Amino acid sequence: MSEDCIFCKIIKKEIPSELVLESKDFIAINNIHPKAPIHILVMPKAHIEKVDSISGVNRDLWSDMILFANEIISKFDLDKSGYRIINNGAGYNGVDHEHIHIMGGKDWKPGDGL
Repeated sequence: MSEDCIFCKIIKKEIPSELVLESKDFIAINNIHPKAPIHILVMPKAHIEKVDSISGVNRDLWSDMILFANEIISKFDLDKSGYRIINNGAGYNGVDHEHIHIMGGKDWKPGDGL
């Protein structure tokens, strides 16, 4: 964990959030600034910086995170209505803790969004 990382503070429950799903390795919360009717952030509980996630240091990160995301997609029936999974790249919005966005919901098209 990083002391000044906003996502680490959310994971440690130092900053309140609306929990969607949690596992041993990941947490999913509702985005406080949604760009879709359903807009969920999925992040590893370990502080993994974006540059480390693409270097191969955390080899199973992406497959594990997508499997966790699939649980959310099924939970909200997004597999029936359409969704988008977005990774914004290193340092986007000043948050270097690796994460993905799951976006979808009623009257939202996968081409809409970020």
